[in-house]
Order: sequence, then C-alpha cells, then structure tokens
Amino acid sequence: MKIVIVGNGPSGVKAAETIRKFDDKSEIILISEENYPFYFRRNLPWFIAGRFSEEKLIAKKPDFYLKNDINQILGKTVKKIFVKEKEVLLNSGEKIKYDKLLIASGATPITGEWKNLNFKGVFTLRTLDDAKAIKEYMEKIEEVVIVGGGLLGLNMAEVFSEKGLKVHILQRGSKLSPQMFDFEVSNFIKSKLEEKGVEVNFNEELIEIKGENGTLSEVETSKGRKIQCQMLIIAIGVTPAIKFLKETEVKTDRGVLTNEYMETNVKDVYAAGDVAQVYNPLKAQYLISTSWVSALEQGETAGFNIINKNKKSYLGVSLNLEFIFGIPIASIGLSNPSNESKYKFLIKNELNKGLYLKLVLENGKIIGGLLVGKAEKADLIKELIKQQVDVNKYEEKLLKEEFEEIY
Repeated sequence: MKIVIVGNGPSGVKAAETIRKFDDKSEIILISEENYPFYFRRNLPWFIAGRFSEEKLIAKKPDFYLKNDINQILGKTVKKIFVKEKEVLLNSGEKIKYDKLLIASGATPITGEWKNLNFKGVFTLRTLDDAKAIKEYMEKIEEVVIVGGGLLGLNMAEVFSEKGLKVHILQRGSKLSPQMFDFEVSNFIKSKLEEKGVEVNFNEELIEIKGENGTLSEVETSKGRKIQCQMLIIAIGVTPAIKFLKETEVKTDRGVLTNEYMETNVKDVYAAGDVAQVYNPLKAQYLISTSWVSALEQGETAGFNIINKNKKSYLGVSLNLEFIFGIPIASIGLSNPSNESKYKFLIKNELNKGLYLKLVLENGKIIGGLLVGKAEKADLIKELIKQQVDVNKYEEKLLKEEFEEIY
C-alpha cells in the first residue's frame, strides 16, 4: 500500500509514526513545502529569542525518517489532488499516486487586506524561514508594533521586550487572547506585560502601514495615532491551508470536514491537525483545534485508522499550555465561552499570588478549564471532560483541585 501524507507538522509525522507501529511494509511519502524536517513550530519565538538553537528546534532528525522508512519530499507544494485517479499534483509538475491520503497541510497566517504588506519590516511568523528573517531584522530596529494580542503576539512581545525594544500591542477587542482568557486573566497578563515596558492598546486597530522606498517607518491606528516603528508583526490568527482542495470532491467549510475517525467524505482520504474541522459527537458540531496536543492526537488517530480495520475515534478536547514571562497558563476545552448565561463557573481567584483556577460546567459536567500559575492538573481536567463525569456533588473538591479523587 502507498500512503501519501501532505504536511510535515505534528499531525503528519505522528500519523506516519503510528502507521509504522502496525505496518512495516507500506510505502509512506511525506510532502512538505518547507525545506526542513519536522520541528517545534510552537518554539519559534524562543528560537528568535536565542533560547533554542536551530538544532534543538528540530524535533525529528534525519535518522528518524530513515529508521521508519519514510520518504520525505521537501520544498514542494501540492497544487491539487485528483481523488478519482488517486494522485496528487506537485508544483514541480510531478504526479504521485496513492492508495490512501492524509491531508495534514496545517494552516497559513491571516494577513488582512492592508496595503504595503510587502514592505521591508512587515512580518508574519509561521515557518522557520519566517523566524530566521525576523531574528536577523530585529538586530537593526528599536521599536516594534504587534497586531494581535493572542498567544503568538504575547510570546513575541516577550521576545522583543527581552531584547530591549519598545513594544506596542494593538488589540481590536478589550481582552488579550479572548478565546482563552477571561477579563481577570487578561488584566493580570496585561499588568505583567506593562511591568516589562510593553504598551498594550485595547480596542485599537491597524489602519495603515506607512514607509518610504518600500521600507516600513510608521503605522496609523483606528484612534488616529501614528506610531513610529521599524518592524510590524501581523499576529491575527491562522486559517486552514485548503486552497489546493478547491474544485475537488473533498468537502470543506473553514477546514477539511472529517468524522471522528478523521475520515473525509471521500473514501481513503483523511485529514488531521490545523487543517481539519472534526465532527465532535458530544457537541454535535464540527470543530477546529489549533493546539499542538490536538494535532498529535488527531495524527495518531488518522494513522491508526489508515492502517487498521477496527477504527479508533477522536473525541477532541483541546489543551493549550503556554508560558508567558515564565507564568504557566493552561486552557482546556471551552475555557472562555461567549454566552456565559448558559454555563456555571467555579472560580478560585488568587491572582494576587499569581494563581487562578476556573472551571466551566454545563449540565453538571466540566466542559472547560483555565489554570494560571500551576498547570499540573490540566491533563486530569481534560480526562474529566472526555469522560463526561458528573461533578455536581464535587464542587468543593474541584475548587481544592482534588481532581484525582473524582476521576
């Protein structure tokens, strides 16, 4: 059997690794538009900061691919797939046949529609080449504007402030990382940023990128301010990389639609990772998760189901673990729902000590959690969510973080 995997990120590599556990004969071809083996994308900010060398950033060395007999095709993109013929077309013109196909193409940065995005000094951060370019350019600047107060924007603010640069964050809403943080945690993180000299501007958006001779010199905001800067980081999110699936039979919405077995609507075609919009039978809806942990779990599920007749399901509960100025923050499941009236909240707020626990309950069951300062119990909360444990009579134990006794 010939298995083609589009994407060399966590889901694609985990799928290949899982396939090899059960099958040492099938041919595995892994296609990546980048020229590097699998690396820790989430650590790119710390590579820029100098905490990681390029060697330490690489998660799977060349001997991994040799040992597992995985054929890498690097530096090439998939332009289109032909599901009837069971083949993929590369940008080089080469066509590759497959028996089973895994789409693990990840996501691409959202850049907005501003003019002058091609100016020198304007960057997004998604790839190792992006990180190298930012790291080099950073040495000749003094002031930087970051558009977006999500996790990537916060990580980059930490990197730049460590380097002694003046940092401005423009956040269109009134909270940092709004899908993850509530107002209490957002304000806590904002105070930590300001202690480091970072200027956080809520309800303020980028309006115009300005410069001379194709080089950035300032930006104008929705409040009419002009901020002098030599670098602009666009960190407003990512979108699933599905352009090459247009005019194919594979169904897409925001991402590639799959069932809980990571199967698409097309026989022998699977999807996993940031590109996948997976059906969750517990919530009866299709969901995208961009967490590293989810990508690994989806890749493992896809790899297992590609090679085994007894299917394994993915009941996705996202888990994000981040460190912001050394503070561990874990978000599990639906940690900050928008319609608060539908849910019950258990909160232990000790942010004066740098600690915070929030659990989100629906019909007596935990559906989300947010931990600040201590994140050791994140996996236990995730299991309570997955197992749909009724915790109505355990509220006191939950607030004491005695999760083991419940599970």
